[in-house]
Amino acid sequence: MWWQGRKHAGSVEVHTAQDGFDVPQHSRISKPAWMGLRASADIRGSIQDAIAECASNTVHTILEGITRIPYVPHLAVAVCDLSNHMFLYRSQLTPNILGCILPDVNAAVPKFVRSITHGFSEDDMQNNSHGDHWFSIAGHDRNNHQCPEATKFQKNNHLAIARAFAPAQCYQDSVDYTKAKFGIHAMFGLFFNFCLNSAREGVPRVFCRPHVDWKNTAFVTTQNGEKPTRENSTPLYSCTCSSHDQNSPWAKAEGRGSKVWFNQASMFQTSELGINTLREAKEAGMDTNCDQEFWLEQGVFPTTLPSF
Repeated sequence: MWWQGRKHAGSVEVHTAQDGFDVPQHSRISKPAWMGLRASADIRGSIQDAIAECASNTVHTILEGITRIPYVPHLAVAVCDLSNHMFLYRSQLTPNILGCILPDVNAAVPKFVRSITHGFSEDDMQNNSHGDHWFSIAGHDRNNHQCPEATKFQKNNHLAIARAFAPAQCYQDSVDYTKAKFGIHAMFGLFFNFCLNSAREGVPRVFCRPHVDWKNTAFVTTQNGEKPTRENSTPLYSCTCSSHDQNSPWAKAEGRGSKVWFNQASMFQTSELGINTLREAKEAGMDTNCDQEFWLEQGVFPTTLPSF
């Protein structure tokens, strides 16, 4: 059950769990607590089966009890657990965003895409489980490396990325430590990684394909519980459809895409422990668990909503 209300003169729609969900207990945090747990092979298999058979009983079982949060452009949305910890916040579309920022973004994205001369191949894009749009993974990869290493995309396009970007305390601490320890500079302000999902020739807009990977699942739901169709879901209307024709629901989403700045959890793990890997920390007799209580007290999931 979720409680829904309004705050800040009605500008923020707040969804709060009334029972059954508490971030520290139920958000699938790994045992050391630095990151989320991977979905098991059987769970991923069930979701893949559901994606392949959209009208199956498996789909209804997986989605039973799910709470849909509608997108309302003029309202911000906050989602909180039963202890009022906010774990998701989506800002409203302000006049400044629509009139100033969005036009700049729309101009910068195709320019950035054109500047990349060694991007992912056509086969990479066609076989991307998230969709067949243009995508990128810039910055450094920390996972499974003794020392953070630039991604292949970053190495192949470093000059174009440097031209496009001019370079919270735990973020700054991680940036400072990584620079001192490895000589690596965070290329995107407080973030080590950047991902752009963009339209490309033959694929005029980004529509996230229903998929499941290690820690993320993307589904299409409908109000009446029926299989998604062109009439009852926009813009995604089929679990298997790859058409990009100019029918009305799709045409309304012209230019749809996303830009994501992020840091891998292992970057924080390294900087806060002061040692390269968990294995090395354990061999040194260190406590390798993330101090969840400390970060909760510091407001990593704030209980006071932002006000603008």
